[in-house]
Amino acid sequence: MIEQTKESQEKFLELTKVNTETAAKDFAELLEKNKTYFLNGQWGSGKTEFLSDTRQYSKKWFTFLDLWRVQDERTVVTIASAKLMPKIYWGLKIVTVLSVIISILMTGVVDLGISQITDTLGAQITGGIALFVAVCSFFKVKSDAFYIQILKIFPFKKRLLIIDDFDRIDLKTQEQIYVLFNLLENKIPIVFVGDYNQLARNNSKFLQKIINQKIELPYNLHPNNIWKEYFSELKIKLKTPIPDKFQKMIIGEQRNLREREQFNDYVNHEFFIRRKLDRVQPTQQLLVIYVYLFYPNYYNILVNDSSFEFAKQLEGEDKKVIDWSPEKLLHTLLYDMQRKDSKGYPYPFTKNKEEYFLYEQPSNSTIEELEGLIEKDSTLKTSLLSNIDTDFYQYLQSHYQDFSQEKKDRILSTTLELVKQYKESSTIRYILTEKNEEIMPRKQYIDNNTWGIPEKRANKTDEEIHKEIYQSWHTLLEKHEFDFSQEIYLLEKYSELHFHALGTLFPDINITSTDSLHWDRKDFLLNVYISSQDIWGKFKYWSKITWKAIADLPDEQYLSFWTAQGIIDNKRIVDFDSIPADKKYTVWLSKRDFEHPDKFIDYQFVVDKIEPRLKSLEEKGYAFVKATKG
Repeated sequence: MIEQTKESQEKFLELTKVNTETAAKDFAELLEKNKTYFLNGQWGSGKTEFLSDTRQYSKKWFTFLDLWRVQDERTVVTIASAKLMPKIYWGLKIVTVLSVIISILMTGVVDLGISQITDTLGAQITGGIALFVAVCSFFKVKSDAFYIQILKIFPFKKRLLIIDDFDRIDLKTQEQIYVLFNLLENKIPIVFVGDYNQLARNNSKFLQKIINQKIELPYNLHPNNIWKEYFSELKIKLKTPIPDKFQKMIIGEQRNLREREQFNDYVNHEFFIRRKLDRVQPTQQLLVIYVYLFYPNYYNILVNDSSFEFAKQLEGEDKKVIDWSPEKLLHTLLYDMQRKDSKGYPYPFTKNKEEYFLYEQPSNSTIEELEGLIEKDSTLKTSLLSNIDTDFYQYLQSHYQDFSQEKKDRILSTTLELVKQYKESSTIRYILTEKNEEIMPRKQYIDNNTWGIPEKRANKTDEEIHKEIYQSWHTLLEKHEFDFSQEIYLLEKYSELHFHALGTLFPDINITSTDSLHWDRKDFLLNVYISSQDIWGKFKYWSKITWKAIADLPDEQYLSFWTAQGIIDNKRIVDFDSIPADKKYTVWLSKRDFEHPDKFIDYQFVVDKIEPRLKSLEEKGYAFVKATKG
């Protein structure tokens, strides 16, 4: 696992104990009466903690009977006897065993001289006991009958019996508990612990009849209370408000005390051990943690960069409705996270999704071994191609800020060599993200479209900032012999300068110049050119020269170009230049106009133009399915 520094541990969000003192005192007072109680609460809702608090204020000796977790071949009556009357139970066990041993020794089978004193009264009594035990064993006389008689007359005084997780116990064991109850009724306070609703569903009528009083957990342990308190603390720790939608979703799903503890463990791990606090948008990271814990199928969809089934239902829908179910709130949050974009930093999920994913695998490498990978060019290149689920990525993420500038420069130089070869990985993205932050610190997302402006950006227009970013990268990339199109490739994929910003920055791109013949990534340059001419999506305004330049693109760049334009779909939310493993694409004949949700944009004109090329690509193993996006 990632090394936990003292600094990261000090930043942890520690869960404060919920105060149930008043309710615990009241419950302790009730337990003075020899009645039957049912402490009601779902799994993980804090019943054990509440009983622990009650114990502090009670004069009773709490005896727990946990028959769900413990595997024991003894009967319930025998187990209860051992718990309620430990001295009698173990005393009888010891006397019985010793009697058998002495009986064997008196037979002379093992000659220790015991047989010589068999005439004494004590030896005769011991022998009688041993004989009695042997006869009982031979005829398989059960010990329950013996313990039942003792339980009937035993003066329990300050004893209290607690039967934990009753709703999880199988029916056969529950029947044995009812026998025990009949023996102890009105002689000792008995507390059944579990989820009453589960018993009602299982038609457990007997228990419902014998309960004198059902006790609900105090409101302090209710999800509404424990999460509101937690979110207040989390807001301070993460330095950002927690959106109402997210809070309502968790509280509405009735996530309990144990689930809150699980959630907080991952919050500490991701934000403070893995040092993500300033590298992710907190709300989106919290959402990823939540689905990882409670909706693993949704988490897998995020990892696979797929769309959710409910996405179609939410397209064009008004998401300002307040009275939504927790399920719909979750759907809305996930839908928005897969689509929301922003120009600030930290990057949103759509631009840097791998940064948001969780990693829990134990490390198989030592720090020394991981550091050694950086020293050699060959191992460094291989390591830089690793993804988020590797030891090297986790090591880099946790220690990169502490590297010397010389070490950072060496890693960056090798990274740029790989980018020039159009290699991609989580590690490459991480290194370039850190370089972007060094060149021009991003606006820090706070919440509700509020941003913190770094000093380096203050009092500058977007165009001035973009020019500064480009110039810094250009100076660096020139040393690595990037051509102009390769610079555009890196900036579009790994910086805040996307096609629109680049089109504004370079309004005079000439796609018919001599230089254009040598462009390595013509697909990216053509998209910048189209943006600079303000004809993005206005296909009927494209010139013959533009259409010819597109037709001349190599196959993979041709697909990349049209995916960026939204005409074809590679089933990836981001990475429009990626080729799907199955080489299957969707061709959109029309799409809903999001500015006018009741209208559709017709793409038939474009599809007709590219149809011959698509058929040619089908002969090379690609597949295209036509569809309408609603």
